Amino acid sequence: MRNPEQIEAAAEVLMSEQRAAQAFAVEKKRTSEQRRVAQRRAAGWGLGGMAVGALIGHVMFGHWFAAALVGLGAGMVVGRWGLARKA
Repeated sequence: MRNPEQIEAAAEVLMSEQRAAQAFAVEKKRTSEQRRVAQRRAAGWGLGGMAVGALIGHVMFGHWFAAALVGLGAGMVVGRWGLARKA
């Protein structure tokens, strides 16, 4: 028959693997959530930039599509840059 110290040591060895796997899963989920926040912020700025670009292109040049694409790109850059500065 085993003594309580041996039983505790065996349980600790078995549980340490599960704890490590759980800590890894939590860290992976946190990283995924941060990435999703960055993507949403960039998308929001991109859509805003696209709208402003389309408006400027329509008013000033009469061609809104090219200006909308430039505004989309500029807005996404601003969104990513803002997140990088925040982190």
